[in-house]
Amino acid sequence: MAQKKQVMGDGTRLALTTVAGQIAGPAGPPAVRMVETAIQWRRERGQRRAEHFAREFMESGYPNETARVELEVMLANPELPTKNVIIDAVRQLDDLVSDEVIPSLALLTREYVRAGRPKDRFFASVVRVLRDIEDGEFALFRKLVAAVARASPNRHTGRLHIAKVEEEATGRVYLWADPNIELEWDDAFAPLMRSLVANEMANVATGLALRVDMADGWVAVPETWMQLHAALASS
Repeated sequence: MAQKKQVMGDGTRLALTTVAGQIAGPAGPPAVRMVETAIQWRRERGQRRAEHFAREFMESGYPNETARVELEVMLANPELPTKNVIIDAVRQLDDLVSDEVIPSLALLTREYVRAGRPKDRFFASVVRVLRDIEDGEFALFRKLVAAVARASPNRHTGRLHIAKVEEEATGRVYLWADPNIELEWDDAFAPLMRSLVANEMANVATGLALRVDMADGWVAVPETWMQLHAALASS
């Protein structure tokens, strides 16, 4: 009976002790402390990120208090059609790889709320791309998107043509976008492009030789990248 009372009174600690004991054996107590510390770290990180998100959402880019009040009124509306936008964005805070993307996530969310725009495929795709960006990659991501957004759609396909070019004669390696956009290649571009492809914001140029010196190639819908550029440029 005493044991049952202990379980009911401190079930969380008992669960932690059980898991740690199974994993670490005699090292159970240190393992419990490690798990409890990790939980505390996660809680503190979540609080810090939530405060950062709220600060950017409510204040950045607005020159007066009126705009902030406007947003607060909109958020107080229980029938807010964009509530899923806010819910999804806040839910992603715990899974972000880097804090660097929080301002863009907050500002993207804010623009949807102000426009009364419900969650859509574009929002979901951008959020997933931002979620997976690592420390030090966000500036490169914005640079990549800005470069491609300056390109023109191919006159035959109506799509943006993007390639990693390796010039054998000169040894140059750069990102190219039709017709004449060039950006020095960074190794971070490859995983960023893979993420964009995985989230349906670009497609691999399978069977389509965009250039004879192309190492890798992609095609994309111009409107999608213009939207993406606009979303990132405001942060």
